[in-house]
Amino acid sequence: MRVVEHARRDEDGDVDAAPDRREEPVEEFRALAVFLVIVLLVTAGAAGYGAGVDTTFEDDDFLPPSEEPAYVDYLPGPLQPGEYTATGTINFLSDNFATSEDDTVTIYVERRMISDAALRSLARAERDPPDTFVAVDGRASTDSVQSAIDAYAGESPEFEALVESSALDDGRPNRNLDRIYAELRDSGYDDFTGEYLADDDRSTRIVYAVESDASDAEIAADARRVADRYRGDAIATGQIVVFQAVADTIFESAIVSLAAALGLSAVFLVVLFWLLLRSPTLGLVTLVPVTVATLTATMRLGGIPFNAITATILAITIGLGVDYTVHVAHRFHDEYSRGGDVDAAVVTTLRGTGGALTGTWATTALGTGVLVLAITPVLGQFDLLTAASITLAYLASLIVLPPALFVWVAVVERRPELLFVGRLLAAAGAIDVGGDGESTDRARTDGGSEVPDAPSVDAFDRQTDPRSPADDPSQKR
Repeated sequence: MRVVEHARRDEDGDVDAAPDRREEPVEEFRALAVFLVIVLLVTAGAAGYGAGVDTTFEDDDFLPPSEEPAYVDYLPGPLQPGEYTATGTINFLSDNFATSEDDTVTIYVERRMISDAALRSLARAERDPPDTFVAVDGRASTDSVQSAIDAYAGESPEFEALVESSALDDGRPNRNLDRIYAELRDSGYDDFTGEYLADDDRSTRIVYAVESDASDAEIAADARRVADRYRGDAIATGQIVVFQAVADTIFESAIVSLAAALGLSAVFLVVLFWLLLRSPTLGLVTLVPVTVATLTATMRLGGIPFNAITATILAITIGLGVDYTVHVAHRFHDEYSRGGDVDAAVVTTLRGTGGALTGTWATTALGTGVLVLAITPVLGQFDLLTAASITLAYLASLIVLPPALFVWVAVVERRPELLFVGRLLAAAGAIDVGGDGESTDRARTDGGSEVPDAPSVDAFDRQTDPRSPADDPSQKR
């Protein structure tokens, strides 16, 4: 059974400071504990599921869809978008050609290219390419200094004879490489040779063609593995590799920024609630409903990648979540300080502040969510996640935060009888609960402690209002 304090009124209608204690059923607290456990399990599952969100960032995210959405036909003429053909053209090229001019990665190799094994080491690295690389007869499709040698040999019989005589077998030349390079630079292929071979013959570059339908993350990973095949210092680079590296860096920095934002928010709220309400721990409770884990799970469920654009949503989620919960927590503190009834404080908070938050949620979510209709996918995804984060923050502040406030009161005021677990421990004799249903040692939310010989006071300063609930403006809807 739970004890609830109610102010009594005498026959003249005056308020009696001595509270009247009466017992009420406490089955709802059992459901409260079960609900919080379910919330924790769902949040943990959402975090695990959201950890697998796609982190790729494609150029197609900035392009309009190949087929316009059906709702475009219902827009007035001046508001209808123009006819876009870029996406359809790109899709045609991807479907009908294995690769395009931009679908390449480059491997830079630093080694003495005049050594006898230089060209043959390049040939060995081109064997059995990964699936994301374009392959011809089991070898990667590449452009290198060997391409310049083959092209000039096809035009000059003398140079072709030099190349053949420089190979001890049917493979690539493995001697006289300095003479071969000199002949190339004296020919019309000087510029072509300079694209792949340094002037001092101590470094070279190999350009690999990659599949146009492969993801940037897969291509970058395969390019690094191919670079490891080369002797000497080799590094994978190119637009795709660099772009993916930037995306990975943004993802890592977003995670660090998220942790910093949560930490700084916690410190700020603790200080703020301590200064305003002398309840520093209430600042930590306001962070409980922050829905970052749920939002990342929503991104994965909706097929929305976590990239440089959508990563900013996480910071917005923290700001929105804290904004909603601060209003609820502050109103609950005021109502509970007034009468000491947890149930009444929660009901009044939800009826008053909850209604205001509902209006805020509706206007903000609908105002930003309308941009989901944008033609550009990345803009639509951003605004969809913004509306989703606002909705999740609103629901969490009204559904998850109230049970957390129950637990906060039970812990901070040392009232374990408010919780089902506390009553079990009391029945087992593990904790000492007074016969009137309240803990014998109650802490103060302002950080102080009760003096044993002093008159008993509650953790909250009870502010008994002489007005009846019907006349109290805060109770009116």
